[in-house]
Amino acid sequence: MWEEPPFSGLVKDGYLWGRGTLDIKCQLAFLMETAERLIAEGWTPDRDIWFAFGGDEEIAGYEGAQNMAGIFKERGLEFEFVLDEGGIISKNQMAFLKGRPAALVGLAEKGFVTFKITATGESGHSSMPGKEGTAVGRLARGVARLEKRPFYGRLDPVMGNMLERFVPCVSTGLGIVFANLWLTRPLIKLIFSKNRVTDSLIRTTQAVTVFRAGEQENVLPGEAMCLVNHRILPGDTINMIRDRHRRTLKDDGLALADAGNWPSNDPIRAGSTKDSGFTLIRNTLAVTHPEVVTVPYLVNGSTDSKYYRELTGQILRFCPLILTPDDVASIHGINERISLQNLERGLQFYARLFYNL
Repeated sequence: MWEEPPFSGLVKDGYLWGRGTLDIKCQLAFLMETAERLIAEGWTPDRDIWFAFGGDEEIAGYEGAQNMAGIFKERGLEFEFVLDEGGIISKNQMAFLKGRPAALVGLAEKGFVTFKITATGESGHSSMPGKEGTAVGRLARGVARLEKRPFYGRLDPVMGNMLERFVPCVSTGLGIVFANLWLTRPLIKLIFSKNRVTDSLIRTTQAVTVFRAGEQENVLPGEAMCLVNHRILPGDTINMIRDRHRRTLKDDGLALADAGNWPSNDPIRAGSTKDSGFTLIRNTLAVTHPEVVTVPYLVNGSTDSKYYRELTGQILRFCPLILTPDDVASIHGINERISLQNLERGLQFYARLFYNL
């Protein structure tokens, strides 16, 4: 249970409480408050700055980002870069940094696809199941085969660049490992595979999220289905995953089809640390958050910035929130709140960012 009402907007003990304060109403507030302050000061940017806010990012962004990107395209607009949510300033989440915060600027983002797997069998009374096997059993065997075949792990170039930029911040021994990835990649993969969070950063993931079959305990269902969601590592594709599953499932006589309520997409081309957008964020943080190390990052989830991929060559995913493991746990959980210090430093970041444009 929440300690304070989730939609109260209560300010207590140095925190603003409420659902969405961290994900991601704060970014809306940062941008609008910064714009209001700069307008009041009489400041005028040297170039156009466009604000685009959608209200349905959590449910795929069809009505928001997709429509807005379409409007921009109709108007013939292109952007030097697009800045969305995604990465944060991670504090006390990476033990090897010894407490130093890391600004994780998302230069890459995993792709997204969901497949539906269906099994059929003889329906009827459960007292006479037969020897051919049931739809549920056939589907369960297929799912077990998939889960025994995780996708191969590899260190994506963005993640490799991140580790190399950590070299000055870690112990000598670990610095040698991170600085010589040409030799130590197998070791890094082994270490990352031991933790579910880091393991997801080195491979395409697959997760059975829905499983449906019968509704009565004494009735054999004629059909069973499940949904398998994938977050696609750059370098892999939807077609590659589909072909792999067909090979895995063919002996079980299962049907495979695209599914899901969210749009599928292959991973978007990654940005570069040499791009103007990354340089702008790094230089801004050097002033407003000098204690952090700024690194490129692979965003594990899915943002609606993908709808802008035809309008820009640079998509950056970052919000200057300083988050601890407890803060991250409150997102989509209970007791979500943002510190007033985080709010003020976020405003400082965006003001400096606008000045630096």
